[in-house]
Amino acid sequence: MTPEKASDAMPNVMMLALTGLAGLGTAYVIGELLHPLKEVGLGHLAAMLWKATNYDLIMGAVIGALATAAFKIPLGYFYNSMFTPKLPTTSEAGEFWRRGLLSDEEFLSICKYQGFNEEWAKKFLITKHELPSIDQAYRMYWRGALTDEDLKKLISDLGYRDKYAEGFYVLREALPSPSDLVRFVVREVALMPKDYPTPEFFIEAMRKWGYSDYWARAYWWSHWELPAFGQLQDAYFRGIINEEELKKFIQWHDYSPTPRPGISKSDLEIMYQLIFRMPDKLDARFMRRWGIIDTETHKELLRMTGLHPDWLDRVALGEKMQLLIDERSEAKRVFKDQLLWGMIGMEIYRAKLKEIMFTDEEISLAALAAEEAFKVRLLKDAIDALKYNYRLGRITLEELQIGLVNLGLSPERVEKLVAVEQARAIETRRENLEDSIYIYGRPTVIRRYKEGLLTDSELETELKMIGYTDRQIPRLKVIARLERDFDFAMTVLKYVKIAYRKGKIDDTRFIEILRNFGFVDEKIMLELQLLKLAYSLGIEEEVGS
Repeated sequence: MTPEKASDAMPNVMMLALTGLAGLGTAYVIGELLHPLKEVGLGHLAAMLWKATNYDLIMGAVIGALATAAFKIPLGYFYNSMFTPKLPTTSEAGEFWRRGLLSDEEFLSICKYQGFNEEWAKKFLITKHELPSIDQAYRMYWRGALTDEDLKKLISDLGYRDKYAEGFYVLREALPSPSDLVRFVVREVALMPKDYPTPEFFIEAMRKWGYSDYWARAYWWSHWELPAFGQLQDAYFRGIINEEELKKFIQWHDYSPTPRPGISKSDLEIMYQLIFRMPDKLDARFMRRWGIIDTETHKELLRMTGLHPDWLDRVALGEKMQLLIDERSEAKRVFKDQLLWGMIGMEIYRAKLKEIMFTDEEISLAALAAEEAFKVRLLKDAIDALKYNYRLGRITLEELQIGLVNLGLSPERVEKLVAVEQARAIETRRENLEDSIYIYGRPTVIRRYKEGLLTDSELETELKMIGYTDRQIPRLKVIARLERDFDFAMTVLKYVKIAYRKGKIDDTRFIEILRNFGFVDEKIMLELQLLKLAYSLGIEEEVGS
């Protein structure tokens, strides 16, 4: 209800009030007219009802509420808008003053209008000055905007007294966070000189964050980046830093120098040990191959590569057998030859393969291959026999052909073999004598050359005489020289071994002499190891002879 609408609502309110009064009067009149005992005191009865129901109070409340809503409040607004008698409270005036809407004098005047004298008014004005929070005060102090006394007074003005004021004053100096303090300890800030060179700009900036010069230098001391762990390893291996320095760097990388509860080694020692590369599988295989390490050491090295314990023994055995692959293959070849020549039967052949750890599948395939190889060998021998008899004239061409067919060869294969043998037959019979000279004369000529009875030119002449062509002679001369050098080298080796066996020379001289005569290091070492093995087995005389 606005002041403007108050005059419009007045008739309605009056009508409601009159209606209520009329209703009360009507009730009273009707009661008087109808009651048969009106002479006896109906008025008293109405008075009792009036009093019992508080009808006057009810109607007074109803009419009063209507009057307040319709007249008092709206008319109050109306009169206030007309005469504007109100002033801001001291709180409202303080907000106006803070916003710059009132001057000091205007604020003091309003306080006086509120009934305060000049002394209280000035105190009110002082309380309206906004104070910074304690955190804001610290930042101002750090940046030099407040002195010590200013900070103490501000703490007091904020309402802190006695020990609380002293506590807030102590908090003016910032401390590094726990994580930074841990870093300082790890980086051994305690060893930092008091005058550790630190950029003045950095110290000044840290002061503005509340840190003392000591903490500023501590941050500068510990901020330097450490070399990466891999770089430290390289530096240590190259001799740039020693073991003690490396361990310091490991500690500065946040690895504890003290063992943890229940752990035998410290983190620092663990990391130090891990910088060294252990022999890998290939290194271990080589050392095992040359007898530098035994099987157990080999297995231990494999364990260090991270193999699961359940697989360790099997992998070690596999590595061992891989080292023996050449010997194993050679043994298999010998067993097969024994089988093919009838020295052993199939069961023994299988058992021998099993001993050198061939699998059942491999043994079955090897047995099948041996059986087929035996058939092929028999077939080849039979074919060679037929061809040999034909070349000697013991059988005719037709008999050769029939024999090949009887061996089970295909017609196409028989035809090719017969054609080849037929072409060879004429030349073979004609050159039998020449072949004898050609074939058997060459070893004699070469032997004469090796013994020094022929010069290079004489060797060439004699080879031509027994039928060798100009194209073949250079290669035969190379073969002759190689055989001569080989025989000479073997003679040298024989005498060097005799000298070594008799103690005339040591390992170094043994190696030196053989190197001078063209022996490769691998052959030299094998011969030397063979000599030592023979001596250890007690067969020196046989080896030396």
